[in-house]
Amino acid sequence: MSRDQKITKYPLYPLYPFPKNDLELEQDAKCSKLLHELMKKVWGGNFVSPIEQELKNKKDFKVLDVGCGTTCSWILELSKTYPLAKFIGLDLLTPLLPKDFSQNNLQFVQSDILKGLPFEDGSIDFVHMRCLTAAFTERQWEEVVIKELVRVCKPGGWIELLEIDVDGKSLGPTSKRIISACMAKFENRGVNGLISEEIPEFFESTNQVEIYAEEKYSPIGNWGDELGKLALDFFVSIFSSSDELIEWIKLII
Repeated sequence: MSRDQKITKYPLYPLYPFPKNDLELEQDAKCSKLLHELMKKVWGGNFVSPIEQELKNKKDFKVLDVGCGTTCSWILELSKTYPLAKFIGLDLLTPLLPKDFSQNNLQFVQSDILKGLPFEDGSIDFVHMRCLTAAFTERQWEEVVIKELVRVCKPGGWIELLEIDVDGKSLGPTSKRIISACMAKFENRGVNGLISEEIPEFFESTNQVEIYAEEKYSPIGNWGDELGKLALDFFVSIFSSSDELIEWIKLII
């Protein structure tokens, strides 16, 4: 798509830095696919919760992917792998589905979690959400997002969140300047770039869940073999996916 083509504005959260038009949406789709492959490599699969047997054998086992994105990479793959389960993808935007899409066990809902998830209490067996650090303020995470995830999850069900710490580890001077600028911008918007450190406490405050937290590290760069190269491609894609992010970087490098 060329820069002189029609640009459509998309109604995303005011805090969220991408995507906001057709051009950014196209780049974001590439970024989302890279993210999906990166997370699979880092975590050794599409999920860590012990639900494999239920996905395989339990008819109508319900899975909700909150913020599935327009590419829906995670939920598309799982719906094909586990045909007995029922999958729901939820996002603010309409999904960009493959032309040959015909998954009877997968449906999409266009909705905003901040206005309440459109599902009954205790109706979902497995709730999944990832990489939405920049979408919500810390207050929204604590007062709305976490509580909604817990509300719709069945007793004995599972909620799995995956967030990437924005600050990174062992960064070089240029990367440190970029990350510092992003963290400052997030802070001005009320966004906590290290919200993953607070999420366990938010869950604990509901008094309804048992909590398990785990950290994984990934190299970023060609020195890190296949995983490092994939991570580099992903982060380069992130910082070129939004005009706003590009402008941030121009100010500091």
